[in-house]
Amino acid sequence: MQIKEPKTDQVPRWEESLFESEQLKQLRKRFDEGERIALLVPLWVKKVDEGIQHSSYKVVLERDGTLERGEDFFIRDGVTITGIATLRQKGIRVIVSVSDKPLSKMLGDSENPAHTEWQERSPKFKGRFDKGVSCLRYVKNSPREIVKILSQPAEGMDVKLLSDLFYIDIPRVHEPQGTFEMPGQEPGANGGEKQEPGIMTADRFLQLHRTKQGFRLSVRPGAERIPREIDVEVAYDVRQGNPFKRYSTLDFEINKPPIRISGKGLKAGILKPNVLRIVLEDRDFHLSVTGFDPNRDLKIRTMTFLDTSL
Repeated sequence: MQIKEPKTDQVPRWEESLFESEQLKQLRKRFDEGERIALLVPLWVKKVDEGIQHSSYKVVLERDGTLERGEDFFIRDGVTITGIATLRQKGIRVIVSVSDKPLSKMLGDSENPAHTEWQERSPKFKGRFDKGVSCLRYVKNSPREIVKILSQPAEGMDVKLLSDLFYIDIPRVHEPQGTFEMPGQEPGANGGEKQEPGIMTADRFLQLHRTKQGFRLSVRPGAERIPREIDVEVAYDVRQGNPFKRYSTLDFEINKPPIRISGKGLKAGILKPNVLRIVLEDRDFHLSVTGFDPNRDLKIRTMTFLDTSL
C-alpha cells in the first residue's frame, strides 16, 4: 500500500496527512488485529544545484508479542545497516528496505566505512543534498513514527475490550484523587490533588507492593471501610511534566500482551488504554498486574469512590 510523498518545498516529516483518511482507518484496524503491513513510502531526493528525483522505499511491520523489545532492521541494496535502532515500542518488528537508486545512492553516501550507520556528518553526504539531513532522519525514524501513527485508536475508546473475560458497568468517571507511589520513589512525586467530599484518600485503605515487572494492590490491614469501585491508572515516568497526561499507547496498553491482569474478589474492565476499573466483591481481594518494562519507572495512581463500599 502506497502513502503520499512529502511536499518537495518543505522539510519532510511524518504526519497523518501522508495517509488518506480511509486508508489510515483500515491500516490502524489491521495493525491492531496483528496483521502484517507493507507500505511503499515515496521520498524525493535532491542534490544541491540539481533537480528533484522522486524515489521510494519499503516498510514492513508486524506485531510479535514474544519480543521483549522492538526490532527494526534497515537494509540498503541487500546490506543490513546494523548500527541503526530507532524503534522504542516493544512487541513490534519493522523492516525498512531501500533499493530504489536515487534514495539508495544518497543513503550510501552517508554510510560509514563499515557500512553499519547512516551518518549526517559523513564527508560524502554533508552539504551535498538539499534538506539531506531531514530526508535521512525521515527514513531512519520510519519505524517509530509509523508505529506511532498506526497505534492511535481508530474508533475511539472501546470499553468492551475485555467483555469476554471481565465485565462491569461503567456509569461515571471521576477525577483522580488519590496517588500511589511505588516503593523507593520520592513521596509526592506525582503531586497531590485536593480531596473532595465522598472521595477517600487511597493510601488509608489500600496498599501497593512492587512485584517483578508490575505491582499488586490489596486492602490495607485494619481498614474499616473499603471502596467498592477503584480506578487504577498507570504510566511510565517522564523527564518533564505529568506522566499520566503524557502517557502514550506506544508504551503499553493494559489489555494487550505483554501486560497480564489477574486477581481475586473483584471484577475488572478497561476505561482507557492505561486505566483499569475494578469492582470489589470481597474485602480480601488482590489485584496483580505484570508485564511492564523493568527498565522504566512505573507510576501508579488510584481513584476511589465512596458511593458504595464494603
